[in-house]
Amino acid sequence: MALPTSVATLAEARLPGFVVPTVMQPLHNSIPQELVPRFDPVYVAYYNAFNAGRLHTHEIPIEEYRRNPARYTISYGRAPGPEIFRITEQKCPVNGGEITIRIFEPAPKLDGQGQPTKRAAYLNFHGGGWVFGGLNYDHSFCKRLVHKLDGDLVAFDVDYRLAPEHKFPIPLDDSWTAFNW
Repeated sequence: MALPTSVATLAEARLPGFVVPTVMQPLHNSIPQELVPRFDPVYVAYYNAFNAGRLHTHEIPIEEYRRNPARYTISYGRAPGPEIFRITEQKCPVNGGEITIRIFEPAPKLDGQGQPTKRAAYLNFHGGGWVFGGLNYDHSFCKRLVHKLDGDLVAFDVDYRLAPEHKFPIPLDDSWTAFNW
C-alpha cells in the first residue's frame, strides 16, 4: 500500500538526516548503578571484569553449561586449598543407583590415653539449585575447612544426582540418604 503523497514526501525529506537514537542499557547481569557505592571498589572492579555481561545460567542450554561451566559461572574466594592428611571417595547406595561421597580427613589426633579423639562431621551439599555443581566445585573449600579447624573436623562432600536428568525429589532424596549414611 502506497503512502499518501504528502506523507511520503515528508518521510523522504527527514530520512537523510535521520539518526537512530542511542539507548543506554546496563550490561546484562551488572550491578545496578544506584547500588555500586554500597560495594567495595575492588569487588566492583572484579565483578565488572569477570561477571558483568555474562548470561544467566537459565539462559544457556544445560548441555552447553555442563560442557564448560567456567565459561558461564564465576566463583569468588575459591583459592586452592592446602594439603590435608587424606582425601578418599566412597560410594553411597541410593534409590536407583549410587552416588559418590568425597571424604576430607585431617591427621588423627590422640587423647591422653592414645585413643583417637572424636571429631565433628560436616556434610557439604554444593550449591547450584539441584541442577549445577559437583564434587569439583567445593573441593578446595572442603580442604580449607578441614585444615583451618586443626584436625577437629572431617568433611563429607556429597555428589547428589542433578536435575533435570534426575527429577525432583531425587537430588533431595540423595542428599537425605547421604546424611543418614
